[in-house]
Amino acid sequence: MWYRYSQANNPIGLIEKDNKQNDFSNKLNKMREINQVVPEELKQSRYLYITNAQRLNPNEHEELLGQHWDAFTNTLKQHPNLHNPSFEDYSSWRTKNPNDIIEQAVIQHKGPNQLQKEFQDSGELDFETFKQRRLEEKAKDMHKAISDVHAMEKEFGYASEEKNPFLALNDVRNQWSQDVAHHHKQSIPFSGKENPRVTLFTGFPGAGKSRFIEPNISDVDNPTRETNYGILVDPDEYQRDLPGYLGGAGSQNTLVYALSKVKPKILKDALEKGNDVVIPLVGGSVETLLGEIVNHVIKNLNVDVITVPTDINLSHQRSINRAKQGGRLIAPYTSGDPMKAFEEAQQIIKNPNYELPDLFTKKLLTKLGYTTAQIKKLPAEEKSKIHDKYAALVMFDVAK
Repeated sequence: MWYRYSQANNPIGLIEKDNKQNDFSNKLNKMREINQVVPEELKQSRYLYITNAQRLNPNEHEELLGQHWDAFTNTLKQHPNLHNPSFEDYSSWRTKNPNDIIEQAVIQHKGPNQLQKEFQDSGELDFETFKQRRLEEKAKDMHKAISDVHAMEKEFGYASEEKNPFLALNDVRNQWSQDVAHHHKQSIPFSGKENPRVTLFTGFPGAGKSRFIEPNISDVDNPTRETNYGILVDPDEYQRDLPGYLGGAGSQNTLVYALSKVKPKILKDALEKGNDVVIPLVGGSVETLLGEIVNHVIKNLNVDVITVPTDINLSHQRSINRAKQGGRLIAPYTSGDPMKAFEEAQQIIKNPNYELPDLFTKKLLTKLGYTTAQIKKLPAEEKSKIHDKYAALVMFDVAK
């Protein structure tokens, strides 16, 4: 059976909220030390991807670049997020955990039809052969999850009451992410500005957003440092503090927690203390960009949207060069063209269609509590008033 870790068998005990900050700095430094280590096989795979990717043009070699990226991420999936040599090896663990236990855990985690859906998406003909192979892959994932939960308890005192190892790992990662956010909030100053401003910088990975935000970084160890546009709220800055970073090679594992758990708390605290903030945004989804804008204007905050128009090829080379120097390794493709999303968002906000509510107006009305039916029945004049009120808070510019 899989292992269960909880406060009852944790010699350190779950850290109480009142005294957590006193010793969290030491734990954070320890996590950073662990995250500096890249397993040798992963180091080689990372080097191979960088060597191949720097020769390719994203516009001309999209499929080949994707293949190299998949090869790297497949190697990444084979490694535990945390180094845990004290935990039993996979072969020993697997003899105690047959397929029915693995399948039960997968069903609890992903739903009863997960394997069948994966089979249909695969296009393969024999379900049983597919299922056996996938269960072996899931078993390796489960072993890694249990090993990581064990390491989080043994090394840092974090534990979970969840029986399912996948849910338990998510639980301890959430706990840790929340404490990372609480720790970094302490360094955010109280500025007391009544109407803080939000600046969104968009562009491809490696486009050069940092060159405009903070050309001379003065306090690189402080992820919530002051910049030319206010307090930095950048999910990338918190990733080295999260389990699974693996010296930047595992940034795909840590980004989701940096985005969903750490960033919102940092952003909320910075604004509540009256600070201007700057948020770098990667990718090119107009829906995501408009959603970010709406989140701020709905609170009557002024929002500047600035795009860095570096093309994808130059951005790609810059991103690869950063990885060669030990930085994060970023997926070669984003969810669209940031410049195109910038132009679409500008068009939607500045030239609305009140008869057929645009995406900006729909998001505004939804945030204001209108149902879909109410939005359809709302007179164009009323939609116009709401749109114009919040659109006036948004400014667009291109970095030069």
